[in-house]
Amino acid sequence: MLGKRLVGLIGLTCVVACSSTTHDPGATAQGGTGSSGDAGAAEGGTSAGTSSAGGKASGGSESSTGGDLAFSGDPTTAKGFCDGYYAIVAELFGKCWGLSAQQAQMLFAESRLCDDFLAGVDQHRIGFDGSHGAACLSELHAALMCDGVAEDATAPNCEAVIQPLVQEGQACSPLQENALGRQCAGDTFCQTATTYACTGVCAATSPVGTACDPLTTDVRCAADATCDSVTKKCVTEPPRAKLNEACGSASLGTCQSGLWCDIPDGAVAGTCVAKKTSGPCKDMTECVRSKTCAGPMDARSCVDPKPIGASCTPGNLECNILSRCGQDQKCVDAEGRDGDPCGKQPDGEPAYCARGLYCDGPVLGTGVCHPAKASGASCSGASIGECAGELGHCDSTTKTCAACE
Repeated sequence: MLGKRLVGLIGLTCVVACSSTTHDPGATAQGGTGSSGDAGAAEGGTSAGTSSAGGKASGGSESSTGGDLAFSGDPTTAKGFCDGYYAIVAELFGKCWGLSAQQAQMLFAESRLCDDFLAGVDQHRIGFDGSHGAACLSELHAALMCDGVAEDATAPNCEAVIQPLVQEGQACSPLQENALGRQCAGDTFCQTATTYACTGVCAATSPVGTACDPLTTDVRCAADATCDSVTKKCVTEPPRAKLNEACGSASLGTCQSGLWCDIPDGAVAGTCVAKKTSGPCKDMTECVRSKTCAGPMDARSCVDPKPIGASCTPGNLECNILSRCGQDQKCVDAEGRDGDPCGKQPDGEPAYCARGLYCDGPVLGTGVCHPAKASGASCSGASIGECAGELGHCDSTTKTCAACE
């Protein structure tokens, strides 16, 4: 269902928005926080609030540090709808990760977030019906919250807004294979020959029992199925485990909303328990989305993340996901300029590079910010984001940067 795909896209948006930097709230990036937080998978549930077309997405029932985020444009047009969608996403990030309104808006300010979607509409690869645009945005805004289940959110008006039009066997673009930019119709996907291919062909997904490999891009399992990394076959995806049920292994699956899988040291499976609003923690997966796991290494607890300017203790990871504790013991913007240090600092605090730069150094180590390299430039492939451009990467054979134009 398109409504579900739109909600599920929330988990991908920061990866897209942050791809020109070395940080990603969805993972411990190069020199990240050192915790295994799940910030990259914002989930949907139910929350009060509505989104007014061409106006602003108003806050939900949860405490929101991001505040109301205004967006301009007409949601009956493809551009206005896309802008409104990312305004809602920005508000969600503000709520759930302690960002200021300015930080959240800047995170999703890049026009290229909508470029592939708009190109798909212009090329008649994506159908767009703006008559339901405002209602769709309103439903999405009301459905999304920090700790919910994306698959349970409902947005029926979104079903009529976007329709992928490219049929099986026809050419497609994998550059933005997500809810807004998805081009392949029905239960098909944009199949590519290599990870960094700039074009692909719409292909059918594979049913349960079909051979697959999670490390390749040529096979994708059908809806409600997943590729088992052990048997390398498509298997029925297990239902999300409930409170006090077993979790963690491939056959058990993940926990429902508001829960985390407590796996004892040395074990391969655990039990679903409620996420914490306070109390001791080892990493961010144990805390509800709007909290962070902060404090001394051996005595961390789930607390509210601190905004830029707040007093902090270096190494305690108290600041929000886009800032760090500076030498003056205040939360500061974590993005460095050309020549600035990046990666995990000696005190444990993260230091990221600004847009257009990458952290030249070992993954999870310390490095220096440098401008991302253009196509054709020599590269090592050892650093995340070393090469600029769409699907920018270091070619393993030529050791030169390549990207899609």
